[in-house]
Amino acid sequence: EERDIQLFLIIDMSRSMDIGYGTITPLEKALEAAALITFAGEQLGSSTGALFFDGKITQIIQPQRGKHASLKLLHTAEQNAAAPHKDRGTALAPALAATARLLKRRTFIFLISDFKVTGYEKELKLLAHQHDVAAVCLTAAHDEKLPPVGVLCFQDPETGIERLLPTDSRIFQHERSRDAHEAVQQWKNTCLHCNAFPLELACDGNTVNELNHFFSTAGHVSLSTAHSI
Repeated sequence: EERDIQLFLIIDMSRSMDIGYGTITPLEKALEAAALITFAGEQLGSSTGALFFDGKITQIIQPQRGKHASLKLLHTAEQNAAAPHKDRGTALAPALAATARLLKRRTFIFLISDFKVTGYEKELKLLAHQHDVAAVCLTAAHDEKLPPVGVLCFQDPETGIERLLPTDSRIFQHERSRDAHEAVQQWKNTCLHCNAFPLELACDGNTVNELNHFFSTAGHVSLSTAHSI
């Protein structure tokens, strides 16, 4: 069975994924991880599919095998990432529900997102009951700390709400760092509760090393993908 693994990518293309400073954005990191996983699946002879979403589900690719299918999937991912107009919000729960309806055989699913959304736990638990799910949380430097350049106006890319933030305040920076750590811990707890495998992927980290480490330490999830990346 491990020589006939079906892979499926669920990739968050929402507006919050396409921001950052001084490094690649979470969206660029998602595309990098998706490429590595897709080519690893190709080396294994696996069929690979994908679902892309922002504020709504934007496109679904049925699992297919071969180099042409891999290149088509990644080209489609880049097209979705570069779309000039994206719906506000993050349709994570609908994306998980749609994937559960789509996949008829047991599949190894990679859910790639910044997880800056709530209300998806029920759908994740159902999907992880039917399939093996690795939840890949992309974290960036700006999640924990902003450059201390005074009071600036920031706009939430998902909601459009604007706020003045005192970036040169030590109290603000401390609270932001604390909130970021708490959010990651809550995400990990949610994954474990839903029987999904959590993987935190830093935007400024080495994607190859982090994916290999995950597969080599994730128990029965340690597919031969680790040797193919």
